[in-house]
Amino acid sequence: MEAFYATLLGRGIDSGRAAAMVRAEVPRWRKLAHDLGRAERPVASSLLGGASPLDDHLFEKGRWLVFGELWFDMRHALRTFLRERSFTAVAVAALALGIGSTTTVFSVFNAILNPLPFDESDRLVMLRDEQGESDAPASLPEYRDWDENSRAFEDMAAYFNASASLTGEGLAEELWRIRATANLLPTLGVEPHIGRGFTVAEEVPGNDDVVLISHGLWHRKFAGDPAIVGLTVMLRNRPTVVIGVLPASYRGVMPADLTRDRVRDLVFPLGLDEDISRGAHFLRVVGRLDNGVTLEAARAEVNQLGQGLIDDGVTPHSITVHAFEDYVVGDRDTAVLILLGAVTCLLLISCVNVANLLLTRASASRRDSAIRIAIGASRGRLIRQRLTESAFLALASGLAGLVLTYWGIQIVAALDGEWLPLMNEVAIDMPVLLFALGVSVATGLLFGSAPAVLGSRATLGDSLREGGRTLGAVGGSGRLRGALVVTEVALSLILLIGAGLLVRSFFTLIDEEKGFETERTVSVDLSIGSRYTDPESRRRFSVSLVERLGALPGVEAVGIGSDIPLDGSDTNGDITIDGRDQQSRPIAHKRIADEHYFEAIGIPLLRGRNFSASDSADSPGVAIIDEALAEAVFPGEDPIGKRVGFDWFMDGLQEVVGVVGSVRELSLGQEPEPMIYVSSSQRSISDFSVIVRSSVDPSALAASVRRVVYEIDPNQPVSRVRVLDDMVAQSVAGERLIALLLGGFSLIAMLLAAIGIYGVLSYSVSKRTHEIGIRMALGAGRREVLRHILREGMVLAMGGIVVGLIGAFLATRFLESLLYGVVSTDTLVYAAISALLLGVAFIACRVPAGRATRVDPLVALRHE
Repeated sequence: MEAFYATLLGRGIDSGRAAAMVRAEVPRWRKLAHDLGRAERPVASSLLGGASPLDDHLFEKGRWLVFGELWFDMRHALRTFLRERSFTAVAVAALALGIGSTTTVFSVFNAILNPLPFDESDRLVMLRDEQGESDAPASLPEYRDWDENSRAFEDMAAYFNASASLTGEGLAEELWRIRATANLLPTLGVEPHIGRGFTVAEEVPGNDDVVLISHGLWHRKFAGDPAIVGLTVMLRNRPTVVIGVLPASYRGVMPADLTRDRVRDLVFPLGLDEDISRGAHFLRVVGRLDNGVTLEAARAEVNQLGQGLIDDGVTPHSITVHAFEDYVVGDRDTAVLILLGAVTCLLLISCVNVANLLLTRASASRRDSAIRIAIGASRGRLIRQRLTESAFLALASGLAGLVLTYWGIQIVAALDGEWLPLMNEVAIDMPVLLFALGVSVATGLLFGSAPAVLGSRATLGDSLREGGRTLGAVGGSGRLRGALVVTEVALSLILLIGAGLLVRSFFTLIDEEKGFETERTVSVDLSIGSRYTDPESRRRFSVSLVERLGALPGVEAVGIGSDIPLDGSDTNGDITIDGRDQQSRPIAHKRIADEHYFEAIGIPLLRGRNFSASDSADSPGVAIIDEALAEAVFPGEDPIGKRVGFDWFMDGLQEVVGVVGSVRELSLGQEPEPMIYVSSSQRSISDFSVIVRSSVDPSALAASVRRVVYEIDPNQPVSRVRVLDDMVAQSVAGERLIALLLGGFSLIAMLLAAIGIYGVLSYSVSKRTHEIGIRMALGAGRREVLRHILREGMVLAMGGIVVGLIGAFLATRFLESLLYGVVSTDTLVYAAISALLLGVAFIACRVPAGRATRVDPLVALRHE
């Protein structure tokens, strides 16, 4: 106390005023002394004339334990933040947004990284038929060749997807199924929960009336009855014996099977004739690498095998091998990694924002820090206390972030559209909790270090400067706050440009010409092969269905096709051209359609004619090709009247009678590929989609369509009724999800950056009130003051934009694999986003600048 009094006298303050200042400081000093730890207590007690009642309470045991001071700091931090509720709420909200967003994306990425629900899934691979630049399913003869001639695999199995009707167990139901070789489940490492798997003998047609059912179907339809094994049920309109129940972890082997809603409830034996054509590609082949065999070694062997088959004239196609996890996940891990990078930027922006808040708070409390140092507190002690406060903030934000993570997972699941595999596995589990804890601790150190160090540099002289007018700049904290704002703006710009590129790419993608119409159109999936086994009965059912659906109110067109665009189903094969000696035959996708299909789905007829009622099973074979196939096979020629042939249960050659427009069959982002259509009257069809186009709301048609089907055959279930507009939206679900999430993160980042600029300028204005008053008293106009403050803020914003443009140029190249029709350096996006952020920064600057112009010079000059 005496030292303080002497310092005041040394600064020329008269003794009476100095004594008054000392008396005024005593309550503050006593409070600060209560907040000090053991090391400072003797000094505090001597200065204040002995221990207070609070001191007696704190030290009544006579000593402190090892963590006594830490416990004291934690209590002090809690009291401080409860007292400063507004500051605490803002800081926790900003950090919780960053931590919650980061943890949400990590939880999704963690689920993708988890091993697939198969034994030693890292040894599983997918084998595909390489046709030109794309991979395709294999044919049965190709699978047999690969299985018999390869040595790198412990086992190799094949399967394909289909559906089957279940009757006799309540309302008829269409179930997803696969038909597989007997070794598929052992290859995957899947053991039946109860019962047994298939035998090789049960793969033979006529001996394949056995089935394994899913764990979910077992409980849903049979109440989990353990006597299910050996029970005969009606599947495919045939008595079928249940030989086993699959484990609860089994959902299927396709990417769509590993989402939330697509479970393959049935597994049948393959049941195919061995004389099936080599050109019919529909099988998916999975292999398990032998012990000690690497993926590279397997690829080398398969490449050699494929080349040998080509050299021997067995097939014109080579073979590709993919890791099974890559096949399931695809490029989704890249997209999620980009999102993880984006939320890391958002987390850094949150940390920068809170660091700025803490710097402002530390500057405002520099006088208190100086007094603490004067009465004996060490700088290390002050740093530790401020870091404890930062850790307290971070942990509170981490808890709030976990709540946001729970909501975030629900939001991602709702937006996902079954694009992310294993989304049903996403949860706040132990790895996610540990990640959230680690992020919270790391952010506490990150945003708390600089304010703690700068806040500990206060001196008693600082505390006595008149009115504290220059405190804000002491220790370089003003420059640091400016640098943090530049960092915020730069990171925000990087996120905004990335989101802008993805949004523009998304709209470019959905604006692409699809080649077919989706407005007011529904698709009805049926599988009638088990109830209608001969071509004539199938034809009668199809004709009756088309007629009755066409009579529904508002229905404009009804057609039938084996598949529809963007459905994910695909059958393709070699095309032979009459009169040509072809060493390498072209590949085309194959579809079956009736004479109303093209009208119903809106595919235009470009030349020639459509299928007609005269194209019967007894008349010469006809085909319709699309424009892509016509240009690839008959460039510069008229394809009408040409004869083509392909292996797809078709006899002889088919005459090309028409050319239709090309469609984007597999995805909107993939150029149309060659397509050939044959008449449903000449090629029997058992699994098909009915296309219904109407003038009314298509979703209202679902009940009417089901009613018509059940009127024709009460035991014929409907697999699915889908609105085509929804199918198109589903096909771009991944692109939409990434654009929405990154866009949301970037908007939050922009808001935080604006708050950061506003906070720095507001603090600057508050600390420069005296200076502004002098300027205005000397004749500076309000416009000049406004321009001066705006310039200060906009310089920071412009600096951030320049740094952000450089960072965006480097960072957005990682987005190139996700962009469609847009380059990563798109000038329009860069310019538009920069202008947007500059406008937001101007608004953030304008508010405190306007407040500065309202300063009363007389009041400012009297301000201490």
